[in-house]
Amino acid sequence: MKFDEEQALLAAAAAPILEQIREDREAAIPPLQPLLRHLEDHLFDPDLDAEGWLEMGVVAVDVMREIFRRQIGIEPETYLWDRRLHAALQLLRDTSLSITAIGEMVGFSGRQAFSDAFEDWLGERPAAYREDAQALAITYGNPPEWMLSEAFLQRLENGRLSVEEANAVRERLQHVRDLMDLEDGNENEPAAAQDEEDNVGFEKLMALELWQKIEHRPFKEQKVFVANQVTYTTTALRDLLVEKSKEVKGTARHERSQLASLAEESLERTLNGQTGLKLPC
Repeated sequence: MKFDEEQALLAAAAAPILEQIREDREAAIPPLQPLLRHLEDHLFDPDLDAEGWLEMGVVAVDVMREIFRRQIGIEPETYLWDRRLHAALQLLRDTSLSITAIGEMVGFSGRQAFSDAFEDWLGERPAAYREDAQALAITYGNPPEWMLSEAFLQRLENGRLSVEEANAVRERLQHVRDLMDLEDGNENEPAAAQDEEDNVGFEKLMALELWQKIEHRPFKEQKVFVANQVTYTTTALRDLLVEKSKEVKGTARHERSQLASLAEESLERTLNGQTGLKLPC
């Protein structure tokens, strides 16, 4: 594949990631903004590591690291590798580029370094992830093109789907579950009970992924995310937030309890067919 074609694929994979960095930069305090601006321009530079990146700050590295941790909510190293690996994830899933090429494109020195980092991050090697992703696409079919659009994925991530979109997602998930049931020989089980069990399990995974996304965000942003989760039809998100509130004390416990209440309100609105955008107080 030609270099220009590879760069076009990388640009497509990186677009939503760079947009998130830009949003973080705009919301950041002044000392962090130049660092995040640099990352927008050099995210995949193989010579860029977290230590060198922090040295570009206006204060000492240790101070800059603490500022970053407090403002963004995670370590600089985690932030850097997470964004590189998200781009790699899409390239593995959607292109035929070699694993070595993808690793080098997103800033790793070689296949081994890339594979080790990917496994630490996702729990499986890039080759295994690609094989699983391709098997799912073959077995269950690819979703319609509109479900792959960046605008739709952004609304899904933020819990801001329309009623029609939410229903289409549920139908798609039901289609996949039906195929999985046939594969597992579950077609003889009571359909309603099996559907309910599958739905609870799936929504627990959705809830966990959402929590991982918002855990370190400001409480004001967490409330907006939780209040607009219109794809849940079970108490999975509320139950997770209740459990998370028990893990902390003081203000953090109070905030997480508020999030659990918002999740319950959002579920009620969803079940009543009210999926418009809600801005919590």
